[in-house]
Amino acid sequence: MDLLLIEKLNQLGSIAGDSMLKFELEEHQWRRFLVAYARLEETFERMNLSYAGGFKAFLDTYPPSHAKSLSPRSPGSTRCMSA
Repeated sequence: MDLLLIEKLNQLGSIAGDSMLKFELEEHQWRRFLVAYARLEETFERMNLSYAGGFKAFLDTYPPSHAKSLSPRSPGSTRCMSA
C-alpha cells in the first residue's frame, strides 16, 4: 500500500477516534428510547382504533377459511401453526 495512503488513513482514523471520545452513549440510548416509546404509543393508539367496535366484532367478521390455517399447534409439534 502506498505510504501516503497509509498516512491519510491513519489521520482519518485519528479523527474518527477523537469523535468517538465525545460520543455520549447514555444520551444516545435515551434518545433511542424516546423514539421507540413514541412509535409504540402510535402503534397502540392505531390498534385501539382498529378494535373500537370490540374484539367480538372482529372475530365475527373473520373469514372461516383463515381460521383453519391458524389452528394451534398439536401436542409434540415443533411448528407454531399447522399448514
